[in-house]
Order: sequence, then structure tokens, then C-alpha cells
Amino acid sequence: MKDAYHTAVVVDNAEYTFTPSGIMRNVLKGHLDPAGNDGVAYFRGVSTISGPTMVRILLPFFKEGSYDVLKKNCNTFSDCALFCLLGERLPIKYRTIEKVAGVLDDVTGVVQALTMCNYKPNPQAKAFEIVPVLKQIDFRTRLSSRSKPLPKATPSRPIIQAVPRYSLQL
Repeated sequence: MKDAYHTAVVVDNAEYTFTPSGIMRNVLKGHLDPAGNDGVAYFRGVSTISGPTMVRILLPFFKEGSYDVLKKNCNTFSDCALFCLLGERLPIKYRTIEKVAGVLDDVTGVVQALTMCNYKPNPQAKAFEIVPVLKQIDFRTRLSSRSKPLPKATPSRPIIQAVPRYSLQL
């Protein structure tokens, strides 16, 4: 699928993403996916919230074993991380495909059928709803002052790394 993406958030040269192992932090080595495809980085602004503080805020919602490729994935994490850091959402184009596929699978089981049962919904992700989680993140970060997105890049800048995927990995 041309419009499926892998996203991550970078804060102070550390890349944060969500995997089946939970929230992962890696030293930034460039914007490449494992297959070597070029990634695109978008500078979103500066935040008073550090990477470790962001992880502490998000960890209750993104625990190890709660990953689901359609319902709670790296794009869901990036959406919540950007909201935590800057009070803004991940652009919709980076989170549309899996949401549509997730709803279709809930109603018809089509993704499971098309993948010959290689995709199995994760019961730990079934109850995950983004809007209530964003409200809780907002509450947890309210005491920290988030700054507004700035057009200029500075040394402490959250960015999104978006790497196009050409096939949905199930």
C-alpha cells in the first residue's frame, strides 16, 4: 500500500517509536527505514517536555505486548507523542489506512481473511480509543507548559519521521 506509513518522533537526537516490545528509544542515525528507503522528516516545533518525560506520560497507554498493527501501532504512538509534546495531532494522512482497515476488519474480518489469518487482533489493544487517551495525556501534561510549534529548527526539536511503506506488513 503506497499510503501506509511508519512514523516515529525524534526529540534531542533520540528517536521514539512503538513496537510489539513497547516504546523504543534509539539514537538517531538518519532518516532511513530498515529497507533503506528514504524517510522524510518534518520539523514540528520545540517543547518544554523532554523525551524521558514524554515516555513516562505515554507508558501507561503503550505497554509491551499491547501493539496491534491496525488499532495501536507506531502511527498511533506518534499521534499521542506529538500531542504530548506540542498539543497537536499527527497529520491524518499518516494514520488513515490502518484506521480504515481496522474498522473494516472489526465489521467484516476482511483483513484477517485477506492475510489468511496472519493478522490476529491483539486483545490488549481492542479497547484502545484515541480520544480518551488524548484527554488523559492532556491532563498529565497540563502542569508542564507546552510551547507552540515554531517554524524554526532549534537543537531541541520534536520531528516526525515518516517512511512510506509499499506493502502492509501483517
